[in-house]
Amino acid sequence: MTKQSPPQLLLPLGFDPSFCLKNFYPSPSNEKAYSWITRWPNWPSRCLVVHGPSGCGKTHLGHVWRRRTHGQWIEPSRQPLPPVFLEGMLHKPFFWVVDDAHTLKDEVFFLHLYNITQENKGGVLFLAQSPPFQWALELQDLKSRLCALTTIEINLPDDTLLAQVLTKRFLDYRLDVSKDVIGFLIRHMERSFFCANSLAKILHELSLAHHRPITFPFLNEIKPLLKKWLCL
Repeated sequence: MTKQSPPQLLLPLGFDPSFCLKNFYPSPSNEKAYSWITRWPNWPSRCLVVHGPSGCGKTHLGHVWRRRTHGQWIEPSRQPLPPVFLEGMLHKPFFWVVDDAHTLKDEVFFLHLYNITQENKGGVLFLAQSPPFQWALELQDLKSRLCALTTIEINLPDDTLLAQVLTKRFLDYRLDVSKDVIGFLIRHMERSFFCANSLAKILHELSLAHHRPITFPFLNEIKPLLKKWLCL
């Protein structure tokens, strides 16, 4: 299977956001997850679960860990997982990031993946929107193993982190947005990573469509188009 690096946002062709460690912003809401990712391989087991709301930085940390381990990326909700996948893992360690792990369906496959990882001293990082005890798992052997793993939550952001996330998203889109405009957006948006990511995306698209920088006059002109994201 070829390596995949699915972004958290639907990005235009040629867009290559940087998921390197230096572009991740530690804060009280994510510092515990950041600490666990950067202390690899000093984990009490070979597996870790990081969960939190959409857009909170799980994917970013997943890419950091995948690069460190030269691992593979799996999205169980988007791709079939053939049994041959496991055959090459029997005699050497493999490392996996399982994105949207709360959606996994092929429970037998993931039980084998977990067991082989432990036997061969590989590693698995599970990224999810909820902790394992809330996943709809029927296979008790798998459920008990996953629920016993170290589980780290990323919480909702404070103003400082929201500003950092918006700044990074705008830089990813190659947009120069002033601190005053970013502060205005934070005061009028929903306090979530999902909203920050979505707002940056829609503003990027509107900026391209109108050939305008993101300034206060431009925001005033497109105000009707931002009702879903901003309380103005």
